Amino acid sequence: MPGATFAACDVLFANRIPALDDDEIKGRFVLVLEPPRAGARDGMNVVAVGITSRRPTDGTGVRLPDATKYPETKTGLDRPSWAVPSWLLTVPVCVVDRKAGYAKTSHVVAVQSKAVELGAEIKSVTCGDADCASCSHDRGG
Repeated sequence: MPGATFAACDVLFANRIPALDDDEIKGRFVLVLEPPRAGARDGMNVVAVGITSRRPTDGTGVRLPDATKYPETKTGLDRPSWAVPSWLLTVPVCVVDRKAGYAKTSHVVAVQSKAVELGAEIKSVTCGDADCASCSHDRGG
């Protein structure tokens, strides 16, 4: 979604997101922790964490509101979901399909705190298009 604006707390649906175990790349929801920075070299990326519908077995996931439990929620999530602090990603805006909704600041703070506590390392997501003109992320070449 080049040209779109994103903010911390946004819940986005993005393509090409790797699974936590690096096994499968597919479209997934992510929670934005840091929006793109204007003028930065990586200014076309958001820092986000992956969201899963499977409760993390290590207990580090942050439960996000979903429509099954909270019909009035604005997250855009329609089933129980957890933000996974160790699933820290830089996501180029060119792989964002849509903005689903938003979470509360308290959710982002909880995820950030756990990510720091876990020493989570950021993994880069790439669009896979060598001719992509809408982003400036590292294409591994």
